[in-house]
Amino acid sequence: NDIVVRGNSPNAMLWQMAVVNIPKPNHFGSSFKKGGPVCMLNANTIAKSDFFTSAFPAQYGNANGGVFDVMLRDGNNQKREFVGQIGFNGVELGAEGPLAAGSKASYVVNYRYSTLAFMQNLGIDVGTGGATPLYQDLNFKITAPTKSKGKFSLWGMGGISSIDLLGQD
Repeated sequence: NDIVVRGNSPNAMLWQMAVVNIPKPNHFGSSFKKGGPVCMLNANTIAKSDFFTSAFPAQYGNANGGVFDVMLRDGNNQKREFVGQIGFNGVELGAEGPLAAGSKASYVVNYRYSTLAFMQNLGIDVGTGGATPLYQDLNFKITAPTKSKGKFSLWGMGGISSIDLLGQD
């Protein structure tokens, strides 16, 4: 997530989601850099992403180095679906489906918790001592069609993260 384009700092990278600038979409980023080792954007909720390295369209006027433009997908408005997975990036739970029976409105939501913290909570020694990366994030999107053949969307993402590099003693 420390993306460097044409020699610029990761601070020169512009992240956008649905035409809204995102200041830091990563866990463990500091005040002076945008990057971080774990992205809060969950791949299970992304519909598409565009990556620009030069000749930006006018909507990306604040970009200096590059642009990562991300769109979240709509949920399944026909039936409810659930997903659970464990991987290097985390333990994840997700759900999507119609908001109500017979409704064309849908939701998609995904929650992730740090794999190393999960294993440590189970009593498994992961070899990090007190420096276990703790993070959680949530991505969601609610979509409802309008009478004028458009759609109304409400989306959000957020996360918390911490690590104690100095140890507990």
